[in-house]
Amino acid sequence: MSGGEQKSLIKLVIPPILEEILKKLARYFNLKKEQLEYIPEGWDYLRKVKGWNVSSVLQYYISHWDEFVETIKSKRPIGTDLVGHNTFITFSYVLLFASRGKKRIRMLDWGGGIGHYYILSKTIIPDVRIDYVCKDVPVLCEYGRKLFPEAKFYDNDDYLNHTYDFSLVSGSLQYAIDWKKTLSDIKKVTDGYIFVTRLPVVQKSRPFLVLQRAYDTEFLGWVFNREEFIEYAKEISLELVREFLISDKVYVYRAPEPFDNRGFLFSTM
Repeated sequence: MSGGEQKSLIKLVIPPILEEILKKLARYFNLKKEQLEYIPEGWDYLRKVKGWNVSSVLQYYISHWDEFVETIKSKRPIGTDLVGHNTFITFSYVLLFASRGKKRIRMLDWGGGIGHYYILSKTIIPDVRIDYVCKDVPVLCEYGRKLFPEAKFYDNDDYLNHTYDFSLVSGSLQYAIDWKKTLSDIKKVTDGYIFVTRLPVVQKSRPFLVLQRAYDTEFLGWVFNREEFIEYAKEISLELVREFLISDKVYVYRAPEPFDNRGFLFSTM
């Protein structure tokens, strides 16, 4: 019996509702463990991880850069899927909100890679001058400086020597071991708004770690408890302006709880 015949026979035997349940179970147990994996060992596992400062990440960004720029310049949707589109459109709303009434804005992009949000920002608010500062790993900063010589890229903590009207932390805070110190440091140098987005959160469980495999490397990162994250923001005098839903639930094999990705716009004023 061929593979196609086997699949047809299975569809005849299994009721549609049971087939749907099996699909959901497969998604729940995340059979594609090569992408996401629950790591109960904690940050000690980090010694096994290559991380972001590798050439394969840069090469991926370079190979998709022209397409990204062309998408921004065109009238097509921004992003290759619903999550990407939701991410960029939500950011656009936040940037317009944070820059309203200004002719010039000082912007920090913490974990900004090679400057994707910089070129997007210049498209969204073309009449506003953007003094752009990016904090990231050395291999990405080096290339970012070549792309945007007028901007500043830091692979150390010297970015804290500046002050900002708007700070963006997109898909990056979860990779900071001491995320509370990182958020507090950013708050101290931001006089305006902080947008923490693409943040994986759960509603009930305590924070835990997941390993993400992508770009021929892997990253260890937090999944936050939503209430704990918001409470810490209050402790350091960040006022929540609005919360955004970025993605649907993500299921990780053996993890305490599925997470979704959210955005949180805070005011420091």
